[in-house]
Amino acid sequence: MRPVQRRREKNTDEDRPEESMSASPDHDHDEAHTGPIKTPQQLAWAVLFAFVVPVVVIIMLANYVSTAAKPAAGTGALDAQAVAERIAPVAHVQVKSANDVSAMKTGEQVFQAQCAACHATGAIRS
Repeated sequence: MRPVQRRREKNTDEDRPEESMSASPDHDHDEAHTGPIKTPQQLAWAVLFAFVVPVVVIIMLANYVSTAAKPAAGTGALDAQAVAERIAPVAHVQVKSANDVSAMKTGEQVFQAQCAACHATGAIRS
């Protein structure tokens, strides 16, 4: 008598559950999808730190910014003249009549008055 040979079918996903990529509900992956907070006490600490830490950081930054070195009341930095110099505009505009020949300057006169200080000494090459 001849031994009976059984035919083996090809391997299926059911034969190899570790290689299966199906999303069947019988897989036990519940533990992998939980978060780091497991108890109510841990939740309370997390909520406390989530609110307290940013508030403390903001208060510390505001304190750092607002306590910069400021001039004291007894120094000359708060005198009216010193304040006026600090808030004065950088440039002044002078409007003169074009009919006044004595107020008009030639290009050479303007160069000597304004530009020659740097250009004539060689500090700025031009």
